[in-house]
Amino acid sequence: MSGYENSPRAGEWFVGQLRLTIFPSSPQNITDVNWWADLTGEQPEEKVIKPNQGFYSESGPFENNILLLNVVPPKIDWVWAIPINKQVEPDRIPVIGDYFESHEFFVNIMEKWLNSVSDIKFNRLAYGAVLLMPVKDKVSGYKKIANYLPEVRLDPENSRDFFYQINRPRHYSSKPELSINRLMKWKVLKQSYFLSTSPQSVMATAEDNFACQVELDINTSNEISTELPSEEIINIWHELALLGIEISEKGDF
Repeated sequence: MSGYENSPRAGEWFVGQLRLTIFPSSPQNITDVNWWADLTGEQPEEKVIKPNQGFYSESGPFENNILLLNVVPPKIDWVWAIPINKQVEPDRIPVIGDYFESHEFFVNIMEKWLNSVSDIKFNRLAYGAVLLMPVKDKVSGYKKIANYLPEVRLDPENSRDFFYQINRPRHYSSKPELSINRLMKWKVLKQSYFLSTSPQSVMATAEDNFACQVELDINTSNEISTELPSEEIINIWHELALLGIEISEKGDF
C-alpha cells in the first residue's frame, strides 16, 4: 500500500535522490574553498578532510533534506538526498518531492555552482537521479513499469526479482562527436516498515510499501579524453538533465 495512492499527483515520479558529478581534468586542492556555504548561504553541519587521500566532504540540511558535497578523486559529487532520519507517515516511502519541481530546483542551483567554478576544466559531466513512483503492490508495480519498457516482455502476475539495465547513448545536440550515455536501471522496490500492536507491546507487525524505481546516470562518454569546452558546460548540463525528464516521461526508447 502507499500513502500517495490518493494524491492528486498519484502516478507521477517522485525523487529519492538527485546528483551532479564532474570529473576535473586536473587534481583540485579544495581544502581552502567554501563551496557548500557559498552555495547554500549556511555553514555545513559536517565536514571531513583526509588530505593523504585527497578526500573532502561537506554536508548539512538543505530544503528539508540533505545536501552532500563529496570530493573523491578523480570526481566531485553534489548529492541532494533524503536524510536517514526523515520523518514520514509509516505507509509512505520517503521522497524529496515531485520530480519535475525538484529537478528544476536542483538543475538551477547546480548551474549556479558550475558558473562559480568556471575556471575549472572538466573531462566529464553527469546527471544522476533515483526516481520513485509509489504503487499499491508488486503486481501493480510490474504493470506500471511495463508501460515504460516497450521492448521488455514482463509477466506482472508471475514475475519475481525483476531488474532491467540498459545504456542507450545519444549524441550531444551541439557537437555530435560528443556521446552521451543514458544508463537506466529499472525495478520495483519493496520497503518494509513495522507497526507496534500497542504502545506497551514489543511485538510489531510488518507492512510493505512498493514503488517503481528507475535509477538514471546520464553522462558524457569517457571515449573522448579531451576537455569539455568551457563555453558548453552549462548547455551540456541542461541537456543531460533534460534527457532525465525525457526518460521519466517516455521510458526506455
